[in-house]
Amino acid sequence: MWLLAAALLLQAKETVPSEERSIYWAAYNDCRKAEKLIDAEPAAAVDRCSRIISDAKIRKRECLMRIEELKGVYTEWYEFFPLQYRARARAKIAESEKPADALKSLEAARTDLLESIKLGVEASRGHLRDVESRIVRVTVRDLVDRGQYRSAHDYVSGSKLDAEERAREAADVERRCADAVARQLADYWQGLPAPLTAKRLAAVTAEEFDRRFRLPAGDPLVGELADLAWMRAFHAALAALHKEPSQAAAGAMLDAALAAEPGSERFSAAARLAHDAFMERWAGGRELDEAGVKRLRQEVEAALVRWNAFADAVKARRPPGKTEEMLAELAGQLARVGFAYADPSQVDELQKALDGAFTSEAPDHALTRVWMSLTLLLESELPRESRRRALSLAVAAGAMSHLLQGRTTEQAVAALSGEAKKLRDAGGPVEPGRYGPRVADVFERLSK
Repeated sequence: MWLLAAALLLQAKETVPSEERSIYWAAYNDCRKAEKLIDAEPAAAVDRCSRIISDAKIRKRECLMRIEELKGVYTEWYEFFPLQYRARARAKIAESEKPADALKSLEAARTDLLESIKLGVEASRGHLRDVESRIVRVTVRDLVDRGQYRSAHDYVSGSKLDAEERAREAADVERRCADAVARQLADYWQGLPAPLTAKRLAAVTAEEFDRRFRLPAGDPLVGELADLAWMRAFHAALAALHKEPSQAAAGAMLDAALAAEPGSERFSAAARLAHDAFMERWAGGRELDEAGVKRLRQEVEAALVRWNAFADAVKARRPPGKTEEMLAELAGQLARVGFAYADPSQVDELQKALDGAFTSEAPDHALTRVWMSLTLLLESELPRESRRRALSLAVAAGAMSHLLQGRTTEQAVAALSGEAKKLRDAGGPVEPGRYGPRVADVFERLSK
C-alpha cells in the first residue's frame, strides 16, 4: 500500500484551467463513470475510455487531474487513467471469453498498460503483471484444450512467470495431460469388440479400424506414461493381427500380454486374442493340400514353443493360480490342433490294407479293422481330396463287410445311408468300381 501511495506522490499532476474546462469536463466525468463500471459493465467502461483516448483534444491523460471550476476553485485530485481503466475492463471481459477471444482482449489490455506505464503511471505495473500472467494461463489452457500438451509445457517453461508460478503451471499441464490420456485410453479400450476375438477383429474394415482405435499422438505429450506405452505396444500388435493373423503378429500380442499385470483384464484380453489368432489361422485346414497340412503342423509346433515360453515367463513372475490354469488350458487346445491334423499318407496305407483284406486269413476282421481306422482318421482334419478318398474307402469297407456277411445290396445301402450326404458333400466317391460291381452298385444307390 505504501508503495502505491509513494507512486501517487510521484505521479504527474495536471490542472485544467477554467478556459479549458469545457473540453475536459465530459472526459473527466466519463473516466470516473468508466472506473465504476469496470466490474459490473466492462464493455461500457471500454467504450467510455475509448472515447476519451480517441479524442485528439484531450492531451492530458494518465495523470492526477483537477479542473478549475471557478477562479481559484478546483475539483479534488482524480486519477485520470483512461488507458489503465480500459485495460482493466478488457481484462475483465476476457474472464468470460473463449481462449482465442480472451487472448485478443488480454493482448489489447497489455498494450494499454504499457502505454500507461510509458506515460508515468507506475501503478499500472501491477496490473501489467496480472495481465501477462493471465495471458500465459489462457494460452496454456488453449493449447491444453487442443491437446497440445508438450507445446503448453514448453510455453510455460519459457514464460516470464516467476519460478513458483512456472512450477505450478507446469505441474497443472502434466496433470491435465495425464487425465486426458487416461480418458482417451479408457475410450480406446471400451471401443474394442467384446469379446475380443480374431474373427470379430477381422470383421472391422480398415477404415473403421483407423477411426475407432486411435491413441494420443506422441509429440504433444508430457512425460512417459506407462499406460500409454503399453497401449501403444498392444495397438501395434492389434493392427498387425487385423491386417493378417500371422505367427509374428500373434507373438507380438503375447509380448503385450506379458508386459501387462498377469491376471489383469488387459493381460487376459491380449493372451486370449493371441491364442485365438493362432487357432483362427488354422481353422481352414481342410482346404489345404497335403503339403499345406505338413507346413501347418510345423506352425503348430512353433506356436506351442512360443506359448510355453510365454507361460513360463508368467509363472516366474507370480505363484501358480487361475491365470496359470487358463494358460495351461489354452496350451492344451493348441496341442490338440496339432494332433487334429492327420497325415494324409495314412489314407494311402489304409487303401493298401483294404486292397489286401480279402487275401488275409480273416477278411471280415481285416475289413472291420480298416473301417475303424478310417472312421478315426475322418474325425481329424484332412485336406479336401484326402477326406474324399478316406470317405470312399470307409463306405467301400462297410459295403464289403455287410455283403460278406450275406446281406443284400439294399440292406448294405440302408446301413450306410448316413454316409451318403457326407460323400456327396465331399464331391462323390473316388474309384467306385475299384472293389467290384456289387460295391459299385452300393455307391451308385447312395449317390441318388
